Formats: sequence, structure tokens, C-alpha cells
Amino acid sequence: MRTLKVAVFLVLLLSWVAESAQAAARVTVRLQKDRLSINAREAALREILVELSRATGIQVYLAVDLEGRVAAEATTISFKGLTIEEGLRRLLRGKNLILVYSQAGLSEIRIYGEGSREFRRLTVGRPQPSRRAQTAQRAPRPPRGVVEDFAELTRLRAEALENPDPAARSAALDRLSRNEKLAVQTALEMLERERDPEVLESALDILGGQESVPLDPLFKVATHPEPTVRLQALELLSEHGEGDSRVRDLLKKIVQTDRNREVRETARSLLESLQTE
Repeated sequence: MRTLKVAVFLVLLLSWVAESAQAAARVTVRLQKDRLSINAREAALREILVELSRATGIQVYLAVDLEGRVAAEATTISFKGLTIEEGLRRLLRGKNLILVYSQAGLSEIRIYGEGSREFRRLTVGRPQPSRRAQTAQRAPRPPRGVVEDFAELTRLRAEALENPDPAARSAALDRLSRNEKLAVQTALEMLERERDPEVLESALDILGGQESVPLDPLFKVATHPEPTVRLQALELLSEHGEGDSRVRDLLKKIVQTDRNREVRETARSLLESLQTE
């Protein structure tokens, strides 16, 4: 009898280990040189957030009333080399979140719903010190909720559109994102005139959090030479243009002609999703 109990225990233990390994294999989160990369396939959003917290040292809090939904929400997402803020906007598109900054940078994320009052921090085992905290030597950033005055908003918009340095344009757009309406307007304008891939990725990230996006500017950058820009544009086109035949036609063309394998496979996946809806 004792032997049977031990055998049952070992079977359960091995099953748990296998499930844990399978879950870990579905989610990869990396932070290198302050740039975030995530690859997840049909993984619970909670799993991704746990791995993100472990990789970055950023504490993640969920509203108690959202825990069940987040735990069950299957998520497939893939991106490389985004800032943490840009990556979060893409991962948590359509969700309410608060970003809390310390002197070292982003230190806390809170995800909430309408009427949420109580939060619970995700447990990640042995959290590592934030790599940002180890390397960042920058001045404190104001909370995202701070409303800039008109003169500052005007200056940031001009810098985002006209500064000759791409890094400065991207940084200005990131700060401008605190005023959503102006940030979206500026991002759309950037799609019409910008060529630098990192700046375009920042603009596409701004648009990624919107319920509605004009399709024409997205078509313009969907053929950009940089594969990561094409990927983002295709994802947004499939999300906002599911009823537009031009989106399907473009995806079919890219499946056949794009030189980048990841872009072709993504276009094929998006096309299959649109055809099954």
C-alpha cells in the first residue's frame, strides 16, 4: 500500500513538472540593454506577466476582480527590442494600466478594471533586482498622469516631427504619449513622413492602444524595408481592417513575396485568423 502511494505521488509530481516545463516553454521574456523582447504562444497572460516581472524586476499588481480573467486569457504575442513601455502597451493593449516610476525608471505596473479597488501583487518566486535600477543613471520621470502645459506639448510635438536625431524624435513621442489625443495625431503624421524604423515602431506602438485607427497610413508603412515595422503594421491592419478586402489582398501578397520568413509566417497566420472570423 505504501509503495502504491509513493508511485501515485511520483506520477503527480512528474505531471506537475511536465506542465510547468510546458508553460515555461510557451513564454520567453528577455531584457537586454534596456530593450524588451517577448515571445509567447497561447500562454496565459498571467504567465507572461510573471516572467516579465522576473526578467525586469518590475512589480506587477492585478486588480483582484481581474485575476481570474487574466489567469485564463490565452495570449499569443511576439516582438523584439522594444522599450519596456512600448512592450507593455503592446502586451496590454485595450487594458487599463498605471505605470509608476521611481528615480531608477519604471518600477511598478498596476492593471485594473472599471471600479477596481483592491490590488494583489503577482508572486514571481525569487525576483531579481531591476536591471534598470542597476544601470539607469537618469533623472526622475514624472508619472504618466501628469498633464503637460500647452507650450510643453507644442514643443514635444515639434521635436517628435522635426528633430534631426531619430532617438530624440522617438523620446519626444514617448513623452507626448501622456496626452493621448495629441500623441495619436502626431503618430499618424509620422507614418506619412517618417522613415527611421525605431521612430516608426514608437508611432505604431502609440496607435496599438487605440480602438480605431485609419488604415491608409498603415498601408503606407506595411511595405517598409525594416521587417519589424512591417510586422507591426500588418498586426494593426488585421486588427482594424478585418472587413477591408485590401487587407486580405495585402496579406496574400506578402505571404507569397516578402523576403523575410517571420513576416511571411505572420502574414499567413493573420490571414488565416481573418478567414475564420
